[in-house]
Amino acid sequence: MRSPNEGKGYYPHIEKIDLLLRKGVIPYDYFDSFEKCKDSCLPPISKFYNELNEEAISVEDYNHACRIFNQFNLSNLGEYCDLYVKTDVLLLTDLFENFRKICIQTYKLDPCWYFTTPALSWDAMLLKTKVAIELFTDYDMLLFIENGVRGGISQCCNRYAIANNKYMSNFNPDDEIKYLMYLDANNLYGYAMSKYLPLKDFVWSDNNLTTQDILNLSDESDVGYILEVDLDYPPDLHDKHSDFPLAPENKPPPNCKEPRLLTTLEPKTKYVLHYSNLKPYLKLGLILKKKIHRVLKFFQSPWLKNYIDYNTKLRTKAVNDFQKDFYKLMNNSIFGKTMENVRRRVDIRLCSTEEQARKLIAKSNFNRRTIFSENLMAVHLKKNQYQIFQTNTLGGKKKQLNSEGGVKQLNSRKKTIQLDRYLLRLHLENQNQNYSRRKTTQLDLHLRSLLRLQNNSTRPPPAQPAPPAKQLNSTSACAACSACAACKTTQLDLRLRSLLRLRSLPPPAQPAQPFAAESAFLTY
Repeated sequence: MRSPNEGKGYYPHIEKIDLLLRKGVIPYDYFDSFEKCKDSCLPPISKFYNELNEEAISVEDYNHACRIFNQFNLSNLGEYCDLYVKTDVLLLTDLFENFRKICIQTYKLDPCWYFTTPALSWDAMLLKTKVAIELFTDYDMLLFIENGVRGGISQCCNRYAIANNKYMSNFNPDDEIKYLMYLDANNLYGYAMSKYLPLKDFVWSDNNLTTQDILNLSDESDVGYILEVDLDYPPDLHDKHSDFPLAPENKPPPNCKEPRLLTTLEPKTKYVLHYSNLKPYLKLGLILKKKIHRVLKFFQSPWLKNYIDYNTKLRTKAVNDFQKDFYKLMNNSIFGKTMENVRRRVDIRLCSTEEQARKLIAKSNFNRRTIFSENLMAVHLKKNQYQIFQTNTLGGKKKQLNSEGGVKQLNSRKKTIQLDRYLLRLHLENQNQNYSRRKTTQLDLHLRSLLRLQNNSTRPPPAQPAPPAKQLNSTSACAACSACAACKTTQLDLRLRSLLRLRSLPPPAQPAQPFAAESAFLTY
């Protein structure tokens, strides 16, 4: 594979390259025969209608196609189609080579050796952290951990809610003050994976821990525990916890055979969880029965934090959306990799003859088949052997930590719940009254963004041919180029001064308003 900027080797003229630095336009449905390739001009704009997406192209896109046809001196539609395909390939080559360069420089790994990003991220994590994760040799330990992996909650707790506050056009001051607030936890997976996580020395331990022993355990202790316990839900907590019961469990709902993740007020039997999740449950009123069935003891440490912080730092320095999403995926895919169930992997064989199909279908591990055409079929076979090469203790612990922030206080009427998002109905005078002005606000974030843009704009630009002389209009604005660095810097300075002036204003004095009986704080 050649180096990046492959397209420049084929089209050295800068004006032609500029025309190709975007997705091309082609009349897919118009090409119903090879004879159409001999057309000496582009078809009318109506022929560019895409029947699959039921969309027509814009006039701007059609004019762009006409400019390409004329600038490259194409003689027929066949040459236009060849140029379209070549451009797609060259753009993909440049993008992928740039992706390879980023991975090799950042992680010292070549993505060409991997099928998926999670596999790449897993090896990058092992290379960065230099840890040796102990694998299970006791099958009971593996099954024990898998019983504690339950998934994330997503539910609607109340059918209807309406806000009533001074910011509403139909505000009624005689009614109770109500706010609807949407909360979203930032960097939830990164938060969970930066905590102390199981690593090695997995052994069965004595089950003589008491409630006080568990509450006294530090979340940052070198020794961690996963327990199988019975929990009672006191009746006096049912009304208070009715919107968000603690300790969700997988079980079939009434009149249903398939298990679902349910939040119930029922007692929990043989409930498997990490001790750091059991602690807030006990503090919020759940009662631990005397008998603890099993305890798995292990060594834990924040061994993944270095890799998570590394990607988070790279994401803050990203210069485009791809890099921001890529570094986020490199973190989140570690979580997905630890949750992977290798028993669900399948062996798929393609066969083109009846003899091959009959032979595969006769196997004892045959699962199902997919017919693509008269002469092509895929046979799905279950694996005869599985190699457990990563432990689900990481995924189970991180999944529980993800929901830990949502159980700090449970005094609000929640409308909808997801693992990292809450839509709440709050009964209070001012939902923002406890936010300090010195905390990070949208103004601060906007300010940081502008400062970063200003720093980038003051860097010396790469050497380029001298632009044509610019003319100034009546308002002394640059009329030659909207991307002028000087104009951008001036505009940024004005916006920065305005924001800094706003930030320096003292907040208006307001008397502290007490919270109503129904309020909520969610700490992440």
